[in-house]
Order: sequence, then structure tokens, then C-alpha cells
Amino acid sequence: MSFDTIKIKEKESIMMKTTFMQRKEDVPFEKEFSDFVRASFSMKRKTLINNLAGKGYDKSKISVCLEELGQAPAVRAESLSFGTIRQIYEKLAK
Repeated sequence: MSFDTIKIKEKESIMMKTTFMQRKEDVPFEKEFSDFVRASFSMKRKTLINNLAGKGYDKSKISVCLEELGQAPAVRAESLSFGTIRQIYEKLAK
């Protein structure tokens, strides 16, 4: 959803236009992906590598995956885009 504001008169009123975005078909919403995202964000203060390793993922594979995607090893899940998290999931699921 995106919001655009349009000023009608100076400080008197504002009109808001709401546009709903179409859902992309390639977004994986299976249970495994949902569990992966939950594990990625499980502990706010931990890095992505430590969060996923705590849920059974191999630290060395995660590290290689992050390097391939140009991410720092100390990256936290909240600093990644949804697309990057999806790419990490797909690489680790192979």
C-alpha cells in the first residue's frame, strides 16, 4: 500500500489517495519460508548468522551465502530487504 498526499489549500485540508499493490506470484509463503523468516528475526540483538545457526542452519553456508550476495557477515535481519532474505532462503534451501 502506498500513500500520496495532495495539498488542496494551504494548511486547510489534505486529500489522501490510497493505492493497493498487486501481490507478486513469486513470493514464497510456504511454511518453511515462514519458519526461516521467524528464525531470522528471532533475537533482535543477534546477527543473522547466529539467529539461523541457533535454528539448525550451518554457519559456514550462511556466511558463504551472505558473501555471494554482498552482505557483511555481521548483518542483522532487520537491515535486509525482503528480496535479499528470500534469496538467502533459496540459497540455503538447496
